[in-house]
Amino acid sequence: MGILLAFLGALTAACWDVETGRIPNALIVCLWMAGAAVALSRVGGFLSDAGGDGPALFAAAGAASPLIALWPLYRRGLMGAGDIKLLSGLGGLIGLRAVAVCFAAAVAAAGGISALLILSDGFGRARYARVHFAVPVLMGVMVVCAGA
Repeated sequence: MGILLAFLGALTAACWDVETGRIPNALIVCLWMAGAAVALSRVGGFLSDAGGDGPALFAAAGAASPLIALWPLYRRGLMGAGDIKLLSGLGGLIGLRAVAVCFAAAVAAAGGISALLILSDGFGRARYARVHFAVPVLMGVMVVCAGA
């Protein structure tokens, strides 16, 4: 259920980002709440019986890791706050390992999009082209969906 909600959230964010250039905070809050609801609805409660990570810990680690790990990129102006919050919301639904795979795939997709822009427009004009990072994040979520 979490992966389907993550896909729908990423699709909504990508459409919104392309249309307005922003990702609404209301969507991020909905993703965080959905992650908490999915985690709490799973059998096992906060901690699993096998001693591993329980659903709530799974969701919390997935949501917190992008905020912590990507904060330096935001501080240097290399990544937008909305993109980091989007990855945090998705991480609450898909977990720590899957959000790391999603981010890696998104960076690779953004690099490919940038390379295509450079090849088609030349380096001078492509330098000022805007890549809406929510679209590569959607591609990253699709990679995670394919592996699930």
